[in-house]
Amino acid sequence: MAELTGRALIASRCAKFFKNGDFVNLGIGVPLMCVNYLPEGVELWLEAEIGTVGSGPSPSWDDVDIDCIDAGGQPASIIPGGSVYDNETSFMFIRGGHIDAAVLGTLQVDQEGSIANWTIPGKLVPGMGGAMDLCAGVKKIIVATDHCEKNGQSKILKKCTLPLTGYQCVTDIVTERCYFEVTPEGLVLREVAPGYTVEDILACTEADVIVPDKVGVHLFSQRPGSFLLCARHPVLHAEISSHRISELPPFRGLPDKINTFLLIGTSLTAECIRIMMLIKFD
Repeated sequence: MAELTGRALIASRCAKFFKNGDFVNLGIGVPLMCVNYLPEGVELWLEAEIGTVGSGPSPSWDDVDIDCIDAGGQPASIIPGGSVYDNETSFMFIRGGHIDAAVLGTLQVDQEGSIANWTIPGKLVPGMGGAMDLCAGVKKIIVATDHCEKNGQSKILKKCTLPLTGYQCVTDIVTERCYFEVTPEGLVLREVAPGYTVEDILACTEADVIVPDKVGVHLFSQRPGSFLLCARHPVLHAEISSHRISELPPFRGLPDKINTFLLIGTSLTAECIRIMMLIKFD
């Protein structure tokens, strides 16, 4: 088995926190990748703020139903035994403390366990979604993030400088370089990724780090096809860009004269789904 690196390693390590039957919420991006690396015998019930429990695998092109989407506005499915409910009930699950764990990406996280992941002042953002409620109501908050910004600046800080999403709520931080446990005493370095040393981690982390006598190594697993309960569909135009247009299957419901599907974007409004399509005609 090839050694995992980067974001795949982050997702694989995060997946090891889950127990069979856990009720979890996974953010878009790296958090969702966790379902690709679930340990053998572990299956999850995924909850999405939009109002589903038991979200199923990403639908095939032939099975896409635009009336069934996830919180990211992408096509989804529901497994047998799953359910659909209103937004109020969804947030009752979250605020009532019924979610076992949530995995979130972030812009910043600090040594006190505070997280800032919803806005950068001065930039247009769609909003915080359900992240603030997750931080307040979920028992275990796992942050899955790159260790540093592209400019090399640490994302693991002494104190967050961006507006907070949650205050002192994070329990674990997993990066492509290491795993920190957040404790009342501070960040404890529990594992380093293959190829990194304790000294490497201390050099690239702004936060104060507690180094115990024994530090483990990131363990990873790769179980292809383990995303049985995948909650969110990958961005469709990314999938399209990886194929030649001639190889794309026809999309149900489009006129025959539309022969090139360049982009599908979906967004949820209060009462309807808006479909935005950029197409090329003969």
